[in-house]
Amino acid sequence: MKRFIFIVLLLVFVSETTKAQKIKIELGYGIAGYSMTDLKSFNDLILKNLPVEGKITDNFPSQPYETVTISSHISKTFIVGITGSYYTTGSRVSYKDYSGEYRFDNVLNSYNPGILIGTKLYAGAVNISLLANASYSFVDMKFKETMMDNSQTDKFKSNSFSVLPELKIARKIKMFEVSLNAGYMYDFEAPYTLSNGNGKLKNSETNKEIRNNWSGYRFSLNLGYCFD
Repeated sequence: MKRFIFIVLLLVFVSETTKAQKIKIELGYGIAGYSMTDLKSFNDLILKNLPVEGKITDNFPSQPYETVTISSHISKTFIVGITGSYYTTGSRVSYKDYSGEYRFDNVLNSYNPGILIGTKLYAGAVNISLLANASYSFVDMKFKETMMDNSQTDKFKSNSFSVLPELKIARKIKMFEVSLNAGYMYDFEAPYTLSNGNGKLKNSETNKEIRNNWSGYRFSLNLGYCFD
């Protein structure tokens, strides 16, 4: 369903922008940091309640991400477009000794279709633009708890809006464009619910809902092809 919605938006945008003179398709690869405040506290709670001396070996570290953008200059300085981004990260709480092993793994994936607006600040040998990407995230989260040879899996979902202001520095070489983007994404957090819709994920100590939070820095290297 997530991919279907994004494809429909993409087709609508392409059908409209083919009337414009300047269309650009970009692929980006970057590195992102993630806040995940509630989930980090949740890992601390799991560690606290373990009957053994476990440790957190991964705690939602920075990870690479991918983006695709289709944009159009509707004037000399004003830019509009649509975007799609994919983020992933995770964590692990673990314990292991001669008698056995315990693991609590948490894997998150986020699919983010969005819209882009921007303005060109400087045009020359190097172009500088200010961009703003507003997106809607479809987040899948999977818990897998393993004790010895027994394991249990729970799946959750969450959807939230986010805004990513970015500064872009680009160099055009014939029909191609190479650019660097730097920004910070602000995620308007939303709670996690079980994938079947029956119940929300809560902190057992505070009874507060656990919310997603993908806020963090974004740096990417992009390669674009311009249809002039």
